[in-house]
Parts: sequence; C-alpha cells; structure tokens
Amino acid sequence: MPKQQSPTLTPPVILKPPTIELTPEEILKSHKESENGAYKNYAAGRIMGYNAEIDKKVTLGLLDEEQANKMKEEFSRKMEIFIHKWSKAGDKWLKEKLTELRSKRAEPEDDFKAFDKLKEVAPIKEKKKARKKVKK
Repeated sequence: MPKQQSPTLTPPVILKPPTIELTPEEILKSHKESENGAYKNYAAGRIMGYNAEIDKKVTLGLLDEEQANKMKEEFSRKMEIFIHKWSKAGDKWLKEKLTELRSKRAEPEDDFKAFDKLKEVAPIKEKKKARKKVKK
C-alpha cells in the first residue's frame, strides 16, 4: 500500500483587527447605552420574579386571578416609570458631560498661555560643592 501524503499545510493568515478610535463623546454615549440596557434587563428580571411570586400565590389559592393581574400590571407600570425617570436622569448627565467636554476643547489651556510669553531665562550658575574634610 502506498503511503498517503499529508497535504502541505500553509500557516493560517492572521488579520490584524481594525483599530477603532472612539471620541470621548462616543465613549460617553456608549457607556450610557450599555447602562440603559443593563438596567432594563435588571428591571425585566425583577418583573419576572415578581410575577412568578404572584403566580405561586394564585396557585396556592392565596390570591384570585383578577387580583394577581392587577398587582402584576401595577408593578410593571411602576418599574416602567422608574426606568423612564432613570433614563431621563441619564440623558441629563450625558448632556452635561458632553457640554463639559466641548467647553474644555473650546477654552485654551493655561499651559499654552505660558508658552506664548516666553521670557529669557538666566543661566543657572553651578554651585561649587564644598569638600568635607575627613579626620584621620
């Protein structure tokens, strides 16, 4: 039987991922979006947990179906209102931060003003080091 030759393997081509540079504004917006998503997921989990507890009480006969549905709707509505308030506060924070970033760019920094008015600097005179006398 002839020996089977293994196909010659070429090394895989490794592509360098593109470097994406984000502006401070994009970073802030991305941060806010991820916080919004995280909070909405948290709220959805809380609503599901609450609904499960209510369903359990209905199954045990501690609540009737109509009462349970009203409680679920009320809790969901309160969570939606809370999410809306939180998102609104986040929007306000984002606007303030963006305004702050833009104003920092518009104002020349104090360091640059110092370079505009360079003064002649007197040369530094070297101090002679005094030798200490060592007693023998």
